[in-house]
Amino acid sequence: MKKKTTVLLLTALIAFFSCDSYIYEDEPEKETILAVTTRAADGNANVSYPVALFIFSGDKCSAIHKINSASDNVQISLQAGDYEVYAISDINNYELPEKESAIRMSPLRLKAEKISHGDLMTAHSTVKMEVGEERSLTLNMERKVLKLNEIKAQNIPAAAKSVNVSVSPFSSMICIEGSHTDDKTTFNVGLKKQVDGATWLVSPDAFLLPAINQAVEIAITIAYEDGTTKKYSYKSTEPFKENAHVNILAKYETLKTSLAINIKGKEWDEDQNIEYSFMEKESNPSQGNEHETSSEALAVGDFYKGCYVFAVDADKKKVTVLCSDEKANVMDYYKNESDNEQAAKTALQSFSVSGISKWRVMTEDEAKCINRNITKINEALQATGKTVISDEEYIIVNRSGYRRCKLTAKKFKQDAYPRLETILRPVADVYFN
Repeated sequence: MKKKTTVLLLTALIAFFSCDSYIYEDEPEKETILAVTTRAADGNANVSYPVALFIFSGDKCSAIHKINSASDNVQISLQAGDYEVYAISDINNYELPEKESAIRMSPLRLKAEKISHGDLMTAHSTVKMEVGEERSLTLNMERKVLKLNEIKAQNIPAAAKSVNVSVSPFSSMICIEGSHTDDKTTFNVGLKKQVDGATWLVSPDAFLLPAINQAVEIAITIAYEDGTTKKYSYKSTEPFKENAHVNILAKYETLKTSLAINIKGKEWDEDQNIEYSFMEKESNPSQGNEHETSSEALAVGDFYKGCYVFAVDADKKKVTVLCSDEKANVMDYYKNESDNEQAAKTALQSFSVSGISKWRVMTEDEAKCINRNITKINEALQATGKTVISDEEYIIVNRSGYRRCKLTAKKFKQDAYPRLETILRPVADVYFN
């Protein structure tokens, strides 16, 4: 029995080694070769290199490769199987995930020293590789960002010290598979005053990732020399578009600011035009003239209903505005005070500004205030196309009656009795709760 057992064991060992020798001699599975090139979906656009390739098999990232230029011949060795290939351009701006941790939803974060995206394009394709096959794959890249070319603000009051604009919403990151992350950012930039004094401009040339299907929001903040600030906000019914050149033009018109946005698609997008105008926040007056804004929104140097605000009381419940129109031939030097008063009342009725009805002759103190600030006032009037205060004499009133003075004089001086050629430039008070 012992001998028989030994023979059986030897036979089993021979069979085992024969089988092992057969598997070893079988040829290993051949790798496949995938050659990848990238180009813009629009043949007239350029791809910003380098481009990162992320290759997934199922949920696993099989490879990450970089294409440094359009002339690079990239060949990737892969096992046979089904793959998804994702491409992202201009990737020197981003921190890339490691292959072992990369998933399709991995976000690409801007590097610490980068403040905006590059000319970001993406592409996606699927490919099936057979054993021993060599295949070529061309990825058509599509732009995911817009380019903010220019922001211009016109007719800004001369008393403005700074103009800042914020534009939103934008996405801060994009994922490997091309979707945007949910976190939102705002692009903030200061404008520079131009030589005409009324135009403020900046050309940021910034690439920004527009938030998908979210309306455009723009805010303009104007800071004045006297320390006050005013903010104008706008929200569109339309979103920004990918692959668009964006130019923003904001026109300040008295209390109304018109902002026209012209969004031009590059090469293959149609033009998108957004135009709007808005008024400042409304509130109810406690007395006096009707109005459409709260007193907190008004400061010296602003315009209300097209009229220059030259005085605001300490409680900000009353502002005094200077009419943008004027007229002569109101009072006769030879007439008495009662006749002059009646002439003034008649002339004041001819001034018509919607929302302001109680026009009156400016007082001597108000004339002195205008005289002290005549340069700023005339600059603001000229910048907005209003009638500037001339070197002629203007009608004022004090306790003694109607008088005349030069509002542009270096030293204020009032003279007795208006003449026929003396100009009437009325003022009005607007009251707030």
